[in-house]
Amino acid sequence: MDNDGTAANSTIPTDVDEYVNLAAYAVSGISCAGVVLIVLVLVAVARAGTGTRTRIDATVVHMLVITCVYGITMAFVNIQWTMDEDVITGDGLQTPLGLFLLLGGYFLVLLLFACNLRLALERLSLVCHSVPLQLTTVFCIMASPLPFLATLTASFCISTSANWVFWPLALPQRAPKIANILFLFGLLYIPLSCLCVAISYFHLYRTSVYAFAAARHDAAAPSTATPTPSIAGDTFSLHSHTRTTASSHLAYQLQSSQQMRKQERIVFVRCAVMSTGLVLLYLPTTAVVFCLVVRNLRNDAAQEYPDGSLWIYLVMNLLPGLDIVYTPALVLAFQPGFREACLQLWVEVCWVVKGRRNSRVLART
Repeated sequence: MDNDGTAANSTIPTDVDEYVNLAAYAVSGISCAGVVLIVLVLVAVARAGTGTRTRIDATVVHMLVITCVYGITMAFVNIQWTMDEDVITGDGLQTPLGLFLLLGGYFLVLLLFACNLRLALERLSLVCHSVPLQLTTVFCIMASPLPFLATLTASFCISTSANWVFWPLALPQRAPKIANILFLFGLLYIPLSCLCVAISYFHLYRTSVYAFAAARHDAAAPSTATPTPSIAGDTFSLHSHTRTTASSHLAYQLQSSQQMRKQERIVFVRCAVMSTGLVLLYLPTTAVVFCLVVRNLRNDAAQEYPDGSLWIYLVMNLLPGLDIVYTPALVLAFQPGFREACLQLWVEVCWVVKGRRNSRVLART
């Protein structure tokens, strides 16, 4: 902020810049905390050797690494913004660092969405077909953002400046119509991938419900071996139990029905949380950016800032930053192997600290 009360970036109104600065301070702290948490998880997983046991574990590790790099970049950009550095301004496209940060933000975001899509399809493949995805399919999923990233790069290259307010979802400013059209096409990857993830988890939930229903139906026949679905790590598995007497059959039927309903609720909660996280954290800001560019196309004028309450700038900047904490928290909640590795690391650290403390006490005595 300059001495006369105007924003360092003259294209941003003073009141808007104050709210963006407030969000930048908050996101910087959130990003640093998220990066520390992710590093601790990765260290624990590396020590325990649980990061490469399955394809899902490997996918989660890749997602954590990308999120860590994304968090470091997020912290750097927001700190630069609070310091009013010239690299984070409308003229940032004219500097190599500014262009790198602008496109790097989109590259990391699209890569995160591709990783989440890969994770959803890996789980769906294991549940429906009991086999992991083929490597060619994995390659196609991870390469799917490239055409959209190319159009985003082209849109910024033919623009004179950029609007950094909603970084990492920055948008071209004072750009020709073709640049805005290319930008809108590139931005479509975010809602499309969210839709694919939601459909995948919905299909996974529906498949599990069918399996539970079939198990409940089979439980009505006594003295038969009924496969009972149960949660096992990320997915569910079928375990066979044999009943011999009528009384034991009735008792088992009641217990099995209650357990399966509980498992259904667990599967539903997991699918809902994993499919709505991206929607809640990224789609609001994406919708605002999309509407701004569409309005710019219709008015054929320089980029304006959205009207209405100023809280929109605070919320829309906070939401993408929360993903840096949300992703490792979700991993610890739904990946038992990762959670156990972190607990093991915590116990080892506590033992080391306690041992050093005891040695100091003995040394004094």
